[in-house]
Amino acid sequence: MSELTGYERETIISYNEAEKTANVHTHNKTLRRKLEQLAAERPEECRLEKVSRFYEAVDYTVPKAWVKIRPTRILSEEQRTAMSERGKSNVLFRNTRTTDREQDGQAAETGKDTSEGSAAVDGP
Repeated sequence: MSELTGYERETIISYNEAEKTANVHTHNKTLRRKLEQLAAERPEECRLEKVSRFYEAVDYTVPKAWVKIRPTRILSEEQRTAMSERGKSNVLFRNTRTTDREQDGQAAETGKDTSEGSAAVDGP
C-alpha cells in the first residue's frame, strides 16, 4: 500500500450536460463513508462503481442533482454573537432537561417523587 500525500488524496466530481448522473472519485474517508451509507440506503440512486486496490479510493455514480456548491454564510459580528448566545442557551436548556430526566429516572427506581411541592410520606 502506498502512502499518498494530502495533495495526492483528491476528490474529483465530474459530470456532463447529457447525463443525469455525476461520477465521484474520492480518497476522503468521510465522503467514502457517506457514499457507502447512501448506496446502502438508496441503491437505485447511488452505486459503487469501483474500489481501488487497497481501498484508498472509490468511484461512485450519484444523481447530478446531489452535487451542490454551498458557500458559507457571511455574518456580521452582531449576528455571530447572537448565534453564539442562542447556542449556549440551547446547550444549557438541554443539560437542564437531561438532569431533570435523570432525576425522574432515579425517582422511578426508588419510588420517590422528586418534583417540587411534593412531600415524602411514610405510610403504614
